[in-house]
Amino acid sequence: TKTRRLSAVEVNETLNLNLGLPIDPDNGQIRHFFRLLSNIFSVFEDHLFAIVGRLPLSFKQRITKLGWMIYFPLHKLLLGRRTGIHPDASYEYHALTTLMHWGRLFPVTIERMRFSLSQLSSVHPPEAYPHCLRAYGTDSSRHQLSGRPKAVVKEISYDMKDTCKLATGITDVGAEGSTVVTGLYVQHDPKNPSEKVLFWLYGGAYLSGDSLGNVPIAQKFGQWTNDMDVFLPNYRLLPENSFFDALHDVVQSYEYLVTVRGVKPENITCLGISSGGGLIVRLFQTLAERRKELGIDANATFSDPSSDIPKSKQRTELEELLVNPCGGVLMSPFVDYTVETCTEPGSFTEYIKHDLIVNQSVIEEGLQYFDQLGDATVRR
Repeated sequence: TKTRRLSAVEVNETLNLNLGLPIDPDNGQIRHFFRLLSNIFSVFEDHLFAIVGRLPLSFKQRITKLGWMIYFPLHKLLLGRRTGIHPDASYEYHALTTLMHWGRLFPVTIERMRFSLSQLSSVHPPEAYPHCLRAYGTDSSRHQLSGRPKAVVKEISYDMKDTCKLATGITDVGAEGSTVVTGLYVQHDPKNPSEKVLFWLYGGAYLSGDSLGNVPIAQKFGQWTNDMDVFLPNYRLLPENSFFDALHDVVQSYEYLVTVRGVKPENITCLGISSGGGLIVRLFQTLAERRKELGIDANATFSDPSSDIPKSKQRTELEELLVNPCGGVLMSPFVDYTVETCTEPGSFTEYIKHDLIVNQSVIEEGLQYFDQLGDATVRR
């Protein structure tokens, strides 16, 4: 017999939520108390963010590592595996769950989310990161940030106004800067770009995140994969823009990688984190939709019986563009936007009760923009 799939509500009932304590983050009185604390903190948070933002990365990494070296053994000794969602999870996961839990109680603003994700590089020790040069503009402007001297990070800005084919129709291209691809490009050997490229999309619930905060960890992934170059495009965020603006930017950036930098689709591996993972899925779907519109199969072969007729240069270029990438790596992707089903709450609102990042406070801030993703039919 076929086993019935548990609903989101039933899954949560099997888990150890809220550190195993009778503390409900949705309790009105509790949230009111932490909102008052948040209002006090907001008085000086801009100054604090400015100070932390100016501190050297290596210093922040060492402070974070020292704090974890003190905190983790104490947590393992005193609390063990009693705070995470399941006792089989690692000691590290339980310790991180305890640390991250309190973010469910404090209100989360877009400014706080964006600052936090801009500091993503601080949460790994210095030795976890590769060495690189940072290049803006010409080669003469390069200067070493840390370690391995042959890798460089270049700032990308390229106007696709006259060459964009794939992203047409996704959103309004009349918006200022909408045809310009921007981002950062990591090359481990500037004189010999790698044949294969990692197309990296940061996460942040569509509300936050940036390419700069992802550079060290993206570069590390590139080095782990035989010094593969990494392209980290920027995409527009909510609420200043729409989800479809973000998708347009991603599709256009992918086209830039293929048509302008000359990387073959079969040599591109797409990696997305959280909302970036959701955008990778939509990128793949967009490629499939364009192929279907043009009668092209999954390998970008024109399926019309008259395909022996010589094709135009434009048609050939489009077919080459629509070949499937090598593959996709999705890290905790946003792919289920079900707020409710016919009979019960959907996974998008239920699983926040144990998600360490996209928790109740994040959704409380972001749910007001949810309709920009379309109605329930579109979201599914």
